[in-house]
Formats: sequence, C-alpha cells, structure tokens
Amino acid sequence: MKRTFLVKKDPTIEAQDNWLIMDYRQYTAWRETDEGKNREIVFGKFEACSEDDSIIFMECNEKVSKELKKDCHRKQYIRSRDAETPFQVMSYSTMTFQESEIYGEDVLEDTECNVEESVMQHMDIERVRTALKMLTPEERAIIQDFFFTESPVPVKELVEKYGNA
Repeated sequence: MKRTFLVKKDPTIEAQDNWLIMDYRQYTAWRETDEGKNREIVFGKFEACSEDDSIIFMECNEKVSKELKKDCHRKQYIRSRDAETPFQVMSYSTMTFQESEIYGEDVLEDTECNVEESVMQHMDIERVRTALKMLTPEERAIIQDFFFTESPVPVKELVEKYGNA
C-alpha cells in the first residue's frame, strides 16, 4: 500500500500551501538531511479508504495525532468485530445526524412495540399467578381447564367433572 507523507515546509507557519508532499523513499531521504534530522515531527495517520488508496501521514501537533490515533484504533476495532460476526454492528453515534436532528434511537424505534402495554400485560399476568396460588387445587384445575388449555372445556363438562365446586 502506498504511503504519502505531508511535512510542513516551515513548522512555524499554518497555511495550506506550506506542505512538502513525499512518498516513503523521498521522506526517508529528507530525514537524512540536516533539516530532517533536527526536526521533532509528530505525525497523524489517515487510513486508506480502499486497497488502491494511500495511507497519509501528516505532520501535526500531539493533540491532533492522539485524536487521529484514537480514530484509527476505533476503525481497527470495528473492522475486527465485523470480521468476527456474521452481522453488521452499528453504533448509535454513527446514526446521529445533527443537521437534521435525527438520532439513532429515533431510527431504531420499534413502532410495533408498545412498552406501556407490555408492562401492563406483565403486571396483569403476575396478578393472575398470585391469585391462582391462593386457590384450592380443585379451583385451580377448573380455571386451568377453562382458560389455559388449547381447546377450552365447555362449562357443561366442567360442571359434570367437578360438580358444584
């Protein structure tokens, strides 16, 4: 993979036209010069976007270098997770679009699920379970036969089976 080095012509000036653009061979030769030997250079690394693209090393301050390194490690982590899992891992932060004020939570909202209704249903089920525990075994069997079987037993058959319980 091709490597490109962006080195400031004058490290004291921040300008767009203040860059020496070098390939790896040119950069190593420049480092052997007096100027190259005397410069303390901190680089930030920009990952290649594709196999044909080049990796860019840009002279920058230490803060920017740390941010770029952090971003590079994050991308490497995501690539390794993608390689290990058969599904795509997505982060909420990648789904946040500030200019349109759309957030990942909004995009992933399940409109088919009513959380309040689901909680109420679970509470009702718990109340029924508690009430069933308070019944006698025979009363529990009647309710079981009438409500909780695949084909509910008709009332006439329940009366015949259990009498007037």
